[in-house]
Amino acid sequence: MKMLQKYTMLPLLVLILLACNKQAKVMNGLEGTWKIEASTVVIMDSLGVEVSNVTENNVGQLVLYEDMDNPSKESLAYNFTFMQNDSLLYQKEGTLYSDPRKRRIIMEHVLSDSTTMSAIVWTIEKDKSKKQVWSTYGVDGELFYPTNSNNPGQASNWVYWTLELKLE
Repeated sequence: MKMLQKYTMLPLLVLILLACNKQAKVMNGLEGTWKIEASTVVIMDSLGVEVSNVTENNVGQLVLYEDMDNPSKESLAYNFTFMQNDSLLYQKEGTLYSDPRKRRIIMEHVLSDSTTMSAIVWTIEKDKSKKQVWSTYGVDGELFYPTNSNNPGQASNWVYWTLELKLE
């Protein structure tokens, strides 16, 4: 009986080890320079009716590289550069990581000023080896520093933002 228990536990142990390593594999596949081929911002009113829809092409890049503070490959360092109307709108460096299912990317400390440090949670809508589409939401027409970020239920409108990324 003990021998049977020993062999039934082995597959479970292998599955646990593979699951723990999955996040590291996700991060490994994201390393490199991603060109932001397109950025689409859709603003919806509180009833969900589309108010505006703006797409801009070639608006920056996202460089993902080894996180020296966490060499276990469970996270990556990032350098995020975003332009609007051919002018630099935003540039930030920090750390990002993925959920184990490779559906969400969390960019730590991307939204920060003198009083707050916040993350953006991206959903991976499309995932191919060299092309991805990420999306996120904002409130009151703002993606960076939403004034109503502590009470989104009171928002007068919502922002749906997508980035089309291509690995260079």
